[in-house]
Amino acid sequence: MKLLLRLLTLAAALVLLSRIAVTWLDDVNLALESGSTYRDIIQFYTGAKLVALGQADRLYDLDTQRLVQKRLAPGQYFYEVWNIGRWELDLLPFVSPPFVALALAPLAGLSLPMFYVLSGVANLFLLAVLLISLQRAVSGWAESWRLALCILTLMWLPATMVLLQGQVSLLLAVSLALGYLALRRDKGVLAGILLGALWVKPQYALLVLPSLLLWQRWRAAGSFAGATVALLVVSWATVGAGGLVAYVELLSRLEAMGPSYGV
Repeated sequence: MKLLLRLLTLAAALVLLSRIAVTWLDDVNLALESGSTYRDIIQFYTGAKLVALGQADRLYDLDTQRLVQKRLAPGQYFYEVWNIGRWELDLLPFVSPPFVALALAPLAGLSLPMFYVLSGVANLFLLAVLLISLQRAVSGWAESWRLALCILTLMWLPATMVLLQGQVSLLLAVSLALGYLALRRDKGVLAGILLGALWVKPQYALLVLPSLLLWQRWRAAGSFAGATVALLVVSWATVGAGGLVAYVELLSRLEAMGPSYGV
C-alpha cells in the first residue's frame, strides 16, 4: 500500500511539474522570439538597469522607469480584473527595496528574455528547496500526510505564477521555511539572517521582530535586527537618503494611483 501511494504521488508530482514547465517554456519561447516580455519580471529588470546605469538616485521616479520600460517593451500593458473591468497600463513599477535592485544589477547586462529565463531557473531551484525544507519541517508526520503536503506544495498557485511572472514569492516562502527550521534547531543567528530575506517585500517582515521578541528568541531577534540594519545601510548607500524617502513616498501613494497599480 505504501509503495502504491508513493508511486501515485510521484506520478501526480511529475504531471504537475510537467504542466508548470510546459507553460513556462511557452512563455520563454515567446520572450526569446519577440525579444521582450510583458511579465512582471520587467519591473525587477528595470530596477537592475537603473542601478547598473548609475541612475540609482532615480530608482523610484516613475517617469524614469516608464522611459526604461518603453525601450524594453514598446506598447501597452493590460491588466484584467474579474467583474471589475479592464485598464490600460503603461508601467509595471519597480516597488521593491533598493537592495533588491542592487543585488540584481550585475545581471542587467543580460537581455530581458535571458533575465526572464534566469529568473525561472532560480525559481525552479527555490521550489525544490521549498519542497525539501517543508518535508523536513513535518518529518514527524505520517508518510501519507507528508506525501499529500508534497502534492499540495506543487499545486500552490504561486508556484506556477511565480515561475510565469518572474516574481519572488518562492524566495519568501523558502526564507520562512528555512528560518522556521533554524529556530526549531535552536540556531537563532542563522534564523534571523534567513528571515531577514523577507524584507524583499517589507509587508511580510514587519511582524517578524515583534514575534521573535514575544517568543523570547533573543538571538534570532538580534540577528534579524542586525540583518535589517545591514539591508537598510546597503539601501542607503545605493540610493541615498533622498532615494529612501522617495521609496517610502511611492509606497504610500501606490494605492491611490489607480486600481491596476493598487493591486
